[in-house]
Amino acid sequence: MNNDAGKYQNKFKYNLSFYYISTIVYLLVFIVVAIVFGKITDKGFTLGLSSIIYLAGLIAAYSLLSLLYNIYKNKELIITETAIVIKTSFSKKSIEKDKIILIKLIKSKLIKDNYSIFVIGILHKKRKLFIRPNDYENSEVLIKSLMEFKENIDKK
Repeated sequence: MNNDAGKYQNKFKYNLSFYYISTIVYLLVFIVVAIVFGKITDKGFTLGLSSIIYLAGLIAAYSLLSLLYNIYKNKELIITETAIVIKTSFSKKSIEKDKIILIKLIKSKLIKDNYSIFVIGILHKKRKLFIRPNDYENSEVLIKSLMEFKENIDKK
């Protein structure tokens, strides 16, 4: 929590661990496939022209590009006393407390883990905003902050 002029502010960065792990796994699979389908000759090691190598390379490249894009995007969720702010390197969207008509917590019954989704209804918008706390670092603190924000909305 940062105190700026009497206002509390919680910042939550988007969790990139899924992208890191998938990129590492796909690169390892690509290396194993290249070794299995490669050819060892007197001149050295050459890659065969197998479509499996191309497919594994394409998937690894896509995973690496999505990781780099999400690092560059630098998504953050900021909760203050008066608004919920979704900030990326490209844009900043602020949802003021006055424009929020409902905040609802949906817990998954199928998954026994701490999996939940917050649904935020916005005034004059048909589409609702969905926030998955597990997609952000410090998900427990994010859940508490959103619940506090919800209580402040219910009081008005």
